Parts: sequence; C-alpha cells; structure tokens
Amino acid sequence: MRNRLIVAHIALCAAVLLAAPLSAQFIGYTTPQTVQRTALDAVTTAPTNSANMPNIGQNVHKLSYSTGGTGTVRDLNIVIQASIDNVSFFDISENATNTFSGNITATDYYPFVRIRLTRFETNSGTPTLTATYVGSSVTPVIQGTLAISSYLKEIWTGLPSNTTTVQSVNIPAGNTSGTLYAKFSDAACASATLSIGVSGPFSSALDFTMATFTLVAQSAAQAFTVPLFSSQRVTITYTAGGACVAGTTLSVSYYTYNRPVQSAVKSIQSGTITFDASVTISAIATITSVATAKAKVELNGFTLNGCGVMTADQLASNFPMVVLTNSTTVTASIGNVLAAHCSSTSVRFTVIEFT
Repeated sequence: MRNRLIVAHIALCAAVLLAAPLSAQFIGYTTPQTVQRTALDAVTTAPTNSANMPNIGQNVHKLSYSTGGTGTVRDLNIVIQASIDNVSFFDISENATNTFSGNITATDYYPFVRIRLTRFETNSGTPTLTATYVGSSVTPVIQGTLAISSYLKEIWTGLPSNTTTVQSVNIPAGNTSGTLYAKFSDAACASATLSIGVSGPFSSALDFTMATFTLVAQSAAQAFTVPLFSSQRVTITYTAGGACVAGTTLSVSYYTYNRPVQSAVKSIQSGTITFDASVTISAIATITSVATAKAKVELNGFTLNGCGVMTADQLASNFPMVVLTNSTTVTASIGNVLAAHCSSTSVRFTVIEFT
C-alpha cells in the first residue's frame, strides 16, 4: 500500500512538472485602442523619415508638429505616409506647410504608417521640428482643430510647356484662398496663362473662372494670389503660349490656407430689367464697369405679367436669361417665343466682381 502511494505521488508530481504553461487566449480588442508616439524629435534636416508607427489596427492617423530651437524656419513640408509592403510609401494626408505648428489628419487602415519631413529650410540659426503621432480606431468628425495648417498641392511637375492642359483638385479647408506658384525650366516661353475656377455643388464641371494670370517668359518662379471663394474643388487650366520652345517644362504648385486670408469680392451690383416681350425679346441695363474675366452675373428671379392663355411650351419660351455682355452692360432676353408674348417681363440680376 505504501509503495502504491509513493508511485501515485511521483506520477502526480511528474504530471505537474511536464504540463504546458497556461496562458489566456487573445480574442481581439474589446474597446477602441489608441497609440501615441513621438515620430520626429528635434530634427534639423530634410528629407527625414520617421520609424514606422506601432500598428494596433488603427484607422485614424493624427499628426501634430511644432518648430523650436534657435532661428526661424523659411519653408517646410510634412506629411503622413503609408505603405502596403513597407517599401513603397505614398501620401495619405495633405502636405502641411505652416512654419510654426500645425495638425493634419488621415483616415483608413494601412499596414505601415510613417511621417515624412520632405522639406525644412531655415532663415537663420538652428531651428528644430518635433512631431507627435496619435492613432485611434474611432473615426472622428474632422474639425478645424484637426486640420490647422496651410496645404501644398503639386499640380504639375515637368509639364511640357507647349501643352494646354486642365487639372482639378480638392480643397481641404473649403476655401480657395491661397497662392499659385509657377516655374518654367527655360525663359523662352511667352504668352502662356494660368486660370483658376470653381465648380458648383451640383456638378463637377467648371462653374466660372475666378482669375486668369499671364505668365512671364522667365525661368524664375512666379507667384499669383488666388481670390477667396467658398468651394470644395478648383479647376486649374494652363494655356500654352505661342512662343514656347520645345523641351521647356512647367511646374505649378498651389498653396491653400486653412483660414480665409483675403476678401474675394470686389464689388456687387444688383438691378432690374423690364421690357415688353410683344415689342422686343431683349433689353439691357448699364452697370459700373467691371473686369469681365473676374465677374459673373446671376439671375435672381423674374416676373411675367400679361401672358394671357398659353401652353406650357409657350410660357417656358418667355422665361428669361441674363448675360454679362461687356464690362458695363447686362442683357436680359427671352427665347424665340411661340406666337405668344407676355406684355411685361421684369428680370432681377446681380453682378459679382472678384479681386
């Protein structure tokens, strides 16, 4: 009996010693996780890439940065990048350019995320830049505090200067206020122009052109102030001149600002044009002179009187339109009326001129 107890005891001890260690099984995060990391710490040169940020499955990426040290920063460019294979990285946020501090945000999940300081140019001293990354798994409402910076849009790089082309880009801050920079690779390119316009909320097509700039035949960089207008998208058009030498290229960048920095509207004029469609199908109003390339006219409503009994088509043919005929004239007109006229047509209009 004693021997049996000893054998049982030895077997029990062996089973305990040889048993695999116990561990809890990971079944995934049950609450949203966040990660915070100093991505760049007092860096002084560019280009500089951070290490990859920790990956806990986050799909929201926020970057806050500020400059310090001694001296001042003339120009910088910082962006959040991602990669699928940890080899080829691409931008997933806007390019922030504020030289003191800024915040930028990107969304969606990526296996690899890093911060890239693309440009860091100084005026004096030894300025530094420090950037902090925060990742989370709850998609936020992107507010102004999460997007405080000016942004850089590279429109064209190395575009053949004898090629007319169009490019549309989104505007992060919802206003067009900013600066267009253009640079030819050679001075021999005259009579070329850059124009910028906006699209309305109901169509991606160009609504109207805000400004047209004539490029100087020079290889030095040229800067043009873009008027302020509320929009989510702009269309930039380059029209080649007649004297562009083959082989000359053009690079264009667009800096947009997160806060409006100028007034877009130079003047607003409103008026009414009234005419008898049984006598004439158009009439004009004289306005204070405007720059037609920077102005547009809007139809603000109309009133038809004395129309009598009409079919739907006849009534529709009496509906007016307005046109900015020249710098001092607005013309209101109706279509080719179908043997029926309204005796009194009053057309209300507004002319808006931009800076």
